[in-house]
Amino acid sequence: MSDINLELDGGTVTGLIGPNGAGKSTFIATMVGDIKPGQGLVEFDGQSVRKLPQRSDVFGVVTESHGLPRRMTTKTIVRYWADVHGVSRSHAHNLCKAMGVDGFYSKPIKKLSTGMRRRMEIVLALLPDPAVLVLDEPFNGLDVDGVEAVRTLVRDQRDAGKIILLTTHTLTEIDQLADSLYAIHGRKLVELDFSQGVSGASEAAYNRLRNEVRV
Repeated sequence: MSDINLELDGGTVTGLIGPNGAGKSTFIATMVGDIKPGQGLVEFDGQSVRKLPQRSDVFGVVTESHGLPRRMTTKTIVRYWADVHGVSRSHAHNLCKAMGVDGFYSKPIKKLSTGMRRRMEIVLALLPDPAVLVLDEPFNGLDVDGVEAVRTLVRDQRDAGKIILLTTHTLTEIDQLADSLYAIHGRKLVELDFSQGVSGASEAAYNRLRNEVRV
C-alpha cells in the first residue's frame, strides 16, 4: 500500500471496506505495529506504535484468525488475561456477561461455536481497556443476539471516547455504526462519501461503493 494519510479521532467509528486480498489485513497489522511500514510513520499520541511499551494495552484487536488455546476453558483464559493486564475479575466477568460468554465458563474453546469464539476474542481485546479498538469482521459467525451485543459494545466504546476501526462486508452495520467510511482499492486508501449513509447491504450496494473508488 502507498500514499496513506489517515488520522483517527477518539469517540469515532471508522468503517473500512475492500475486496479480499486488497490489503486490509496488512493495513491493520501496520496500524497496530505488527508490521513496520516501508516508509512514513504510524503514531499514537505522538509516539511510534512500534515503540509503545505495551501495545496490547493501547490496541484491542479482533481479527478473523482464531488464536485461542483450544483445550483451555473460557473461564481459565479470561482469568489469565485479566491477571496479565491487572484487571479485576469482577470487571472481566461484567465484560463476559455483556457479550453473553458467562454461561460458557466451563467449556473448552474447542467446544464453542464460531460465534461464541468471536465473542470471546472481543472480551479479551477489551479487557485491558484499550484506547484503540480494531474489529476485523466482528459479525462473522454471530447470531442475532451476538450481532446486537457487538453493536451495543461499539456504541458504548465510541461514547467512552475510544478510537474504533471497523471492517465488515455487512454494509448495514457500517450504515448503523460508522461515522466515516474508507475503501482499500488498488493498494490505496480512499475516503468515500458517507454523507447519505449506505443504501442497504445488497451486493449491488457493495458494488456501487467499489465502483466509486475504481480508478
